Amino acid sequence: MTERDLAALRTNVEATLAEVPRIKQDIVQLSDLSAQAAIEQSRIDAKFSASIVDMSALEGKIGVAEKALADALAAAEAAGAREVAKIEQSISAVGASTANELAELESRLKALVASKADAPELSDIRQGMAALDARAEEVRLASTRMAGELAEVVERAQVDNAAAYRPFNRKLRSEHMQVLETAWAPKLSLSLTRPGLAYMASRASEVERELDGRFDASIEDMLLRTLVARATKGASIDVLEIGTLFGAGAAIMFDATKDRFAKAHFTLLDPLDDYREERGIDPVTGLPVSERVVRRNLMRVGVGQDQFRLIKRLSTNADAISEASERLYDVLVIDSDHSYAGVKSDFDNYARLVRLGGHIVFGGYGSENSPDVQAFADAELPAARFVTPVGAAWETAVYRVVQPPQGPPARRRPPSAKAVRARSPTPKKAAPKRKR
Repeated sequence: MTERDLAALRTNVEATLAEVPRIKQDIVQLSDLSAQAAIEQSRIDAKFSASIVDMSALEGKIGVAEKALADALAAAEAAGAREVAKIEQSISAVGASTANELAELESRLKALVASKADAPELSDIRQGMAALDARAEEVRLASTRMAGELAEVVERAQVDNAAAYRPFNRKLRSEHMQVLETAWAPKLSLSLTRPGLAYMASRASEVERELDGRFDASIEDMLLRTLVARATKGASIDVLEIGTLFGAGAAIMFDATKDRFAKAHFTLLDPLDDYREERGIDPVTGLPVSERVVRRNLMRVGVGQDQFRLIKRLSTNADAISEASERLYDVLVIDSDHSYAGVKSDFDNYARLVRLGGHIVFGGYGSENSPDVQAFADAELPAARFVTPVGAAWETAVYRVVQPPQGPPARRRPPSAKAVRARSPTPKKAAPKRKR
């Protein structure tokens, strides 16, 4: 090695030795940076954990909000327009609170990610943020869907003033469903579910709203009559209704049975405007109790001209008995003159027209406004061996024909006009509900 080479080597060694202090300083700085990175990572991990906790809490609140929305929708449909405004305020408050919390959480997380956007250790946080965005989008879509459903409910909601002229209950409650499901389903050999009963009640009320006039009984009595009709065996059904008023009861029963029988026929016996006070005007609704209204109501639910017959006579009239006797019936509804003599006359003259296995329904049974209905049934029907009681609930009693009746019908002399209105135009007060 030449002296030149040694000189160059010495120069390089000296330069290297001169770099050693700087290298040591860099190492110290890197160590400090590593410690700082570890501290920052711990801080980020703590913030991310806190964010996850916040997200879990938010999801819980979202679940509560979703349940509140669902409950609000159900309440809006049942309560009507007066409650809709309150529901909208509640939903708006829940939605605003949820949206604000979600926006705040998103802002915090995005700021956290932006502060260390280039750090490789933040990949897990970015993935968590993406998942959060996806969940937030799901919440937005669900909120939009629920808002649309609420809008539909609000659009369908009507200002219901019916309570002012209709004192009878129109809300099928849990206790009503229990009685129908546990007591009446076995008696009528029917398979019933609470959702099915709720639908029937909703449908009956919907049909009633589309009709002119009113149905003069509660929703639970309405459903019980309909279930008695559904219990009819065979492919066809014949119904005789004594006391039809506006034809609403027959219309609702037809609507509930039309798809269950190949043929359905209704005979409606009521003098209508030929035997009404105030020139045939119902003092409750102000509508005429007329053949035109009855026919229009039946037409609205699809009853054909060949599917019903209207006998505009008193039920005690000999011609009325003769005309009604041209058919046999699966269901007889006696809901006309609620006096003892009136109920007895209708039973004696028309019960013989019910087929073996058919049913006789007494309206007003158990009502404090028509005590003679129960008085007659309890006193005299035990001796009528061709019928047997099925049961009684609310203001309805049901009997089944178990053997052919004996003897011709008892045609009684009609009582006075005041005593034998086919249907009292004065609204009855809802009687206290009695468990049977």
